Amino acid sequence: MKVLMAAPYDAKGRFKGGIMYVANSIYLELEKQKNKEIEIVKFETCRIERSNSSTSKINTENIKNFQRLRKDLITEINNSKAEVLYYHSSIRLALFKDILALRRAKVKTNIKTILHIHFAEYEKIMFSNETLNKIIIDMLNKYVDKVVFLSKTTAKEFVEKGLVKKKVKVIYNFHNLNYSTEQINQKVIETKEKEKLDLIFMGSIDERKGIFDILKSIEKINGSINLHVCGSFNDKNAEKQFNIFKEKYTDKVKFYGYINETKKKELLYKSDVLILPSYSEGLPIVIMEAFGAACSIITTNVGAIPEIFDEKCGYIVEPGNIKKIQSTIKELVDNRKKCSEQMLNNYKYGKKYTIDIFSENLINVCIEVKSC
Repeated sequence: MKVLMAAPYDAKGRFKGGIMYVANSIYLELEKQKNKEIEIVKFETCRIERSNSSTSKINTENIKNFQRLRKDLITEINNSKAEVLYYHSSIRLALFKDILALRRAKVKTNIKTILHIHFAEYEKIMFSNETLNKIIIDMLNKYVDKVVFLSKTTAKEFVEKGLVKKKVKVIYNFHNLNYSTEQINQKVIETKEKEKLDLIFMGSIDERKGIFDILKSIEKINGSINLHVCGSFNDKNAEKQFNIFKEKYTDKVKFYGYINETKKKELLYKSDVLILPSYSEGLPIVIMEAFGAACSIITTNVGAIPEIFDEKCGYIVEPGNIKKIQSTIKELVDNRKKCSEQMLNNYKYGKKYTIDIFSENLINVCIEVKSC
């Protein structure tokens, strides 16, 4: 069975986000497996070069990309002879645009369709206009054979709003790390003995991800931590704001920018704690990676995080609660035994969220949809 997988594999000037990482990881994994039941054919949804500032806006760049996308998608379906279209999407305008493209593909080719929404919480995925939301739900019911969600709660919210229940599938995100038990045991020993606790932040550097709350929280923490920051800037204001903090805390903060897989694996192994105090999320890949790399975790109760996270994994703080972030960091610095217990728990827990398990779920959804 041929599956045409539509996703932004190459950002083409825009921010390199989670969907791009997920799509490329899936493709590489399935290519490696050479599964006889399914053949993945890539379809790039970023058809033209666009500026990073064009994200989530109705402008000339995005309209041109959409026009090219709709046309090229039909051509690729026909040329590839794909039987299933698996489409990765996100929220609001991007989601609406993708559903329109998917609807046209369904009408023109009658291909089986799967839409994978990479965010959680109905009100953040959809618009404030309920009439428009009803149109979207109606299109999902008519033109999409299966909708994949990151969260059971989000899936339930969509069903309550009118999405046909039998169209729903929940697949949690994954990590593709493979540290050995010996490596993890050694890491935990070092965590107990090291002078400074190593914290890591990975994600887009903006207000939504909570990076500036982290930087404010470390002001009164003396020489007991190192903060490793990995990610790209969404805009110039965020870059300017971050650089002010970075210059102020040169003894605590190290900035790496956007990192490759090798560097990511190295830094996650070096780090004791992942800190991600986001204001909104889907189900962050980096949390799954923190499980796989045996990191304790400080995060927030947003998106699908509560469905896979409890007190054994680390700490939940309220978004924007800088004092709580600070006191939680201090607690981990002072209580290395508790930190190491959380690290070992997360390494074991992370075996539930490997890319192998994710790929198996994805293949099963494609087979199910094809046979309907």
